[in-house]
Amino acid sequence: MEMIRTEWKKIRQNKLLLVSFIVICSIPLLYASFFLKSMWDPYGKTENLPIAVVNEDKSVEFEGETLSVGNDIVDELKDDNNLDWKFVDSKKAQQGLKDRKYYMIVTFPENFSENASTVLSDNPTQMVIKYETNGGLNYLGEVLSEEAIKQLKNNVSEKVTKAYVSAIFNKVDDMGGSITEAADASAKIKDGVDKVKDGNDELYSNLNKLSKASLTFSDGTDSLSLGLSTYLNGVLSANNGAKKLKEGLTAYQSGIKTYTGAVKQAAQGANTLNKNSEDLKQGAKLVSDGVSQLNKELGTTIGSLGNNADGVKQLADGMTAVNTAVSTLNTGAKSLASGIPTKDQVSGVTKYLDINTFSKLPKEQQAMVLQGAAKLLAGYDTIGTAAGQISGGLDTLSQKTPALVVGTNQVYQTLGAVSQQAPALTAGLSKLDAGAKSLNNGVNSYTAGVLQLSQGLDQLNAKAVDLNSGIGQIAGGSNDLAAGLTKLTQNNSKLSSGMSQIKNGAGDIHDGAAKLANGSKKLGNGLTDISDGAGKLNDGLQDGADTIKSFDASDATIDMIAAPSTLEQTKYSEVPDYGHALAPYVLSLSLYVGCMLFNFIYPIRKVAIKGKPVVQWWLSKLSVGIAAATVMAVVEAGVMNLLGVDAASTGSYFVTALITAYAYMLLIMTLSVAFDNPGRFVAMIILVLQLAGAGGTFPMQLTYKFFQVIHPFLPMTYSIYSFREAISGGLGNHVLVSSLLVLAMIAVVSALLLLVSMTVLKKISKDGISQLDDNQKLMDSDYSYADSSL
Repeated sequence: MEMIRTEWKKIRQNKLLLVSFIVICSIPLLYASFFLKSMWDPYGKTENLPIAVVNEDKSVEFEGETLSVGNDIVDELKDDNNLDWKFVDSKKAQQGLKDRKYYMIVTFPENFSENASTVLSDNPTQMVIKYETNGGLNYLGEVLSEEAIKQLKNNVSEKVTKAYVSAIFNKVDDMGGSITEAADASAKIKDGVDKVKDGNDELYSNLNKLSKASLTFSDGTDSLSLGLSTYLNGVLSANNGAKKLKEGLTAYQSGIKTYTGAVKQAAQGANTLNKNSEDLKQGAKLVSDGVSQLNKELGTTIGSLGNNADGVKQLADGMTAVNTAVSTLNTGAKSLASGIPTKDQVSGVTKYLDINTFSKLPKEQQAMVLQGAAKLLAGYDTIGTAAGQISGGLDTLSQKTPALVVGTNQVYQTLGAVSQQAPALTAGLSKLDAGAKSLNNGVNSYTAGVLQLSQGLDQLNAKAVDLNSGIGQIAGGSNDLAAGLTKLTQNNSKLSSGMSQIKNGAGDIHDGAAKLANGSKKLGNGLTDISDGAGKLNDGLQDGADTIKSFDASDATIDMIAAPSTLEQTKYSEVPDYGHALAPYVLSLSLYVGCMLFNFIYPIRKVAIKGKPVVQWWLSKLSVGIAAATVMAVVEAGVMNLLGVDAASTGSYFVTALITAYAYMLLIMTLSVAFDNPGRFVAMIILVLQLAGAGGTFPMQLTYKFFQVIHPFLPMTYSIYSFREAISGGLGNHVLVSSLLVLAMIAVVSALLLLVSMTVLKKISKDGISQLDDNQKLMDSDYSYADSSL
């Protein structure tokens, strides 16, 4: 205890040492008070931070109202005391930023309100608040300015949003009526869709029919294809037949000319024969009368037979000539009849003149052919009738003339023999009388036939011109027929190709009709869905319209939408300002600086009484160090508390200050005693590391990995934790207790190491020796720390 009293006695007796002791003990207070008060509440004094505001915005019309966002914001800023707003033009603002009068320039551009009005357009343009800062003037000022501009941006957004929401609600009101109309329209759509669906059902039914009919049509095209093939073959055959018909008609025309010439000659002969038939009738009558009279007056007339023999002879010769002429005429009539075309021949011609066959010929050619055919047939009827009459008359005449010839010959022969055979003459006269009557009848029949023949030949001759004209027309028509059939055969390939296309098209029609039917079925299903959807849409639109009509947006509603959320903070601990937030760091740092300065200035290695035990040396220095640490802690903590550092727990606050000061003092004292100046340098290094690694300002998660690694091994880390819990709370008592225990362990271990180091120094006779004592001699070339002594 003697050395402790001596240590304190020397402090009291040495004015300089006493003043140094007092000043050093007040260093933490000075450091903490000046440093902390200089930034006690910078965020609470932003009303002194000058910010230039340049408003170049121009008002615009928006939804029937004037929109002037820039002016509105400026009016609000004039009543805002959070920053020192200076409303100037662009030129003054730029000059003020250059002259360091303003920390930031906020500019509302000319199109600020105009851009705000584009929100409901197709291409909306964002509003831009321009701001310029000068971080070189003061970074914290720049940070505060940026925070202000963010708040300003929020205010602008809220104001513009209110204008937007108001306009939108007006639109919504209008939209309510439109939705009602849309609901009515959707109901009509549903009705229309239902009608379309019914129509589609009928369409689907008819498409099924079309699909089946197209299959039948496809089969029909197959049959048509076969029929067309047969038709084309028939056309080829008809073409060949037309050529043969043309050749036959040429020969037929030549025969007709010959035939008409013969008819003309026959008519002339028949006329001559008809003229002579009256004489023949009179002669025959005379014969008959004569025979009758001969038969009656046989006796009287026999004698005159010789005189009549020449007349009978002439009659017999004439009858023979008549018989020969009749035979020749009969032969000519039969030739005429055989030269007339038969019905089969005419039918053969007629089948080529059928209107269906010539449907492809021009109408003029068809008319000419049919007209010629009609004339041909008319001539054929006339010729047939006349020929029949001639043939009938000639048959009758030919049947009677032989008997007449025979009878005449018999008369002649009889008359020759009458004179010789008178008895037989009487019997012969009876037969002659009968023959004469037959001759008379035959002549009558013959003359009648000649008359008919003459009339028929006259008619035939009259129609011969028409026959020649008709056969010429038929020949011309046959030429046209042959030409038309040739053209028809030339188009056979095109017709066959078209038929193939029709056949393929029929298949496509069938496939397409089937697909259409399937598509119509799907369309029906879709229309059902559309109808259901239209019904739901109608219900939804009607509900929406009712909802919109029932909604009335008040100003409070618009404000709510413009600022839908607010902040509600629950503080786990209360840190009223930046000073209280920084106080744990500054208090810890101040105590460390004070303890370090004490060990730099106070003769910590000096021994108060030589020859005393090491423990007394240790206790004497320990008493001074503990006393200085106690004064530093109590004065600093007490005065700072008076200056505004309010502690959540005053007791914990002072205990933290004391234990922190003890830990720092003993740690630095141990380094200074054990290693002298190098130990003090180590203490400086620890200070530097703690400035960055103790977590006094920013969260450790924001620092580099190196500082995060050393953070748990730094004494100031635990001092800051303890002060934070003591001042603001929120960390928990276990953090306070554990931190204080770490600091106490540092103090105890440091005190024990101090005792060890003093013991070593005493053994090597370096107790009481410090390089600080010979600080001026450190530059001497012959200085030796080992040779230095008290």
